[in-house]
Amino acid sequence: MLRNPSAALLAAVATVAFVPFDIHSLSYNTLGSGLFTAGCLLGFRSLAPQSSSWWLVAAGLCHGVAVFAYPSLAVAVVAAFAARLVLEPP
Repeated sequence: MLRNPSAALLAAVATVAFVPFDIHSLSYNTLGSGLFTAGCLLGFRSLAPQSSSWWLVAAGLCHGVAVFAYPSLAVAVVAAFAARLVLEPP
């Protein structure tokens, strides 16, 4: 989590200004990459102390829809899940 408001604003602007593949509409590319990114961020957000388990539920939903939109992302989702387990084992 970014504690500096300027850094948080810069990160927010960068994610809004970036348009994957210069496609300004929803496609399987943009849905897959956006939901995968959201799932990763939500999953790693659950590592914060005293964090709710609902972050993991939201991450799982985002990853599930991302794999549905772009099936080859399943490999990346498994890698993100493994990285999450390495950082904090169950």
